[in-house]
Amino acid sequence: LLHYIQGCQIEIKAKTLPHLTILEVGFGLGIGLLTTLEVLKDSPTPMSFISLEIDEDLLEWFRLAHSSHSLLTNLHWVQDEGLKMLY
Repeated sequence: LLHYIQGCQIEIKAKTLPHLTILEVGFGLGIGLLTTLEVLKDSPTPMSFISLEIDEDLLEWFRLAHSSHSLLTNLHWVQDEGLKMLY
């Protein structure tokens, strides 16, 4: 929370910007995304969360493990111009 949410002023930016876009390098276990969703759950500001991850298996684990989360229920794989994305 200190380095990610507070350090990047996520809550302040969600209140002052018309749209919030977050770029995360290295998705890992998805803690950044889950924490952001929790902190901004009552925010009306639209948000895009882009994360780069080389390990497809890790992303598939996350997709399956969190498929019941209300904001993550529609995640699916998309391939576009050689990039495979969980969208």
